[in-house]
Amino acid sequence: MFANGRPVFNLPTLPRWKPRELGVVVRASQAKKGNPSGRHRIIELLEVALNYSKLHQVLWVINLAGSRVRDDPCFNKQCTMKHIPVSVLELAVVSEGNNAATAIRNTVEVARHAESLGYKRIWLAEHHNMEHIASSATAVLIGHIAGCTAGKIRVGSGGIMLPNHSPLAVAEQFGTLASIYPDKIDLGLGRAPGTDQLTALALRRNNSQLDYDFQGEILQLQQYFSTNNKGSKVRAFPGEGVEVPLWILGSSTDSAYLAAALGLPYAFAAHFAPRLFKTAIEIYRKNFRPSAQLDKPYVMACVNVLAADTDEEAEFFVHQPLSNVPGHHYQ
Repeated sequence: MFANGRPVFNLPTLPRWKPRELGVVVRASQAKKGNPSGRHRIIELLEVALNYSKLHQVLWVINLAGSRVRDDPCFNKQCTMKHIPVSVLELAVVSEGNNAATAIRNTVEVARHAESLGYKRIWLAEHHNMEHIASSATAVLIGHIAGCTAGKIRVGSGGIMLPNHSPLAVAEQFGTLASIYPDKIDLGLGRAPGTDQLTALALRRNNSQLDYDFQGEILQLQQYFSTNNKGSKVRAFPGEGVEVPLWILGSSTDSAYLAAALGLPYAFAAHFAPRLFKTAIEIYRKNFRPSAQLDKPYVMACVNVLAADTDEEAEFFVHQPLSNVPGHHYQ
């Protein structure tokens, strides 16, 4: 396992798992073709770890070195967790020698493949001014993925970086998506810009704020979705009265307090802030207040998985930045 590009522990030591450190390295000897035992063991141990923290879902960020591991026939419905829904995070990565069009086609393939395996949802992440990521127009890509899948998998944002958008525009975009694909769209919200400061200023134009009110903007967004907004002079069409589940995304304890106060489901970025994971979800559960959307705490963890065709490759890649992993693919 690894965190922040550094190994935390290898698969044989998983029973000594610590809740603050979460990720998986699949070694070829434990997950080779025709032998599902390694995959089953990974799922079994991860399930024990996640159940220990009483998680409700896990969002995989799978970094694949080569395609053969992903296409392994043992990676089927029997290899997925029995009790915890598994989902996918996609960034539509533009790999070397390809372009955005290819990355988007690959993302469609990932979505269809995940759907065929019984995955719960696929989320797209918003990033800007990054040459090798094609998910910047996140709402547009969500609509494309939703239209290319069979409707068995939920599609959403992981997340929409709310400081980059007006709540009204987000309500209209996701109200439109949910009108086209009812009960299939999720709206995960983050407060980071998803880019550098100069690009963030270009996105926000004259609306940049030193003291950004993330909670206030979420409340405004909820108001636009609410049927109670009928008397307002500013309304969202489509959007008003449309059911779009909101999630709070975070990698700190601040987001845990906020998700708890608003009574919203909480997705924690354990793939890059593993040491705060246990503390954050404890804060969230302890301070949770029921809401119209949710009557009890609901947690999803985002974790890293790196797979390779040989033990040597797996051991090598776990020490490398992802940019050095040939054919790496975020899922």
